[in-house]
Amino acid sequence: MPIPVLVTVYPESDKVLRVEELVKWVTEEVRKNEPAVSDYRSYKGRGDVPEHTVFMIFFHIENEEELHKRKSLSHHQHIAKVTNEEQLMRRPLKYTVLNSLTEWSR
Repeated sequence: MPIPVLVTVYPESDKVLRVEELVKWVTEEVRKNEPAVSDYRSYKGRGDVPEHTVFMIFFHIENEEELHKRKSLSHHQHIAKVTNEEQLMRRPLKYTVLNSLTEWSR
């Protein structure tokens, strides 16, 4: 059964547009290069204070092994390098593996 994962991205206030560009770019790279990932969605919202934007990326991945392999993939290496060089983040990315608790839909 696929594993649901939530990634929270915390850009610096003056780097939001650049981070949004990278989120869109990596979305396409994941689609093209990571067949173990499905149901990939990204969201933009307000953080804990109004001037702090956050991005949330939700996806399903086949298993824990595939999740751990992702950091070594070239597009993730590129994102890590760019975010470090351009000092884009106010906090590190936060990966959360989710466990289903309740569910309903209409």
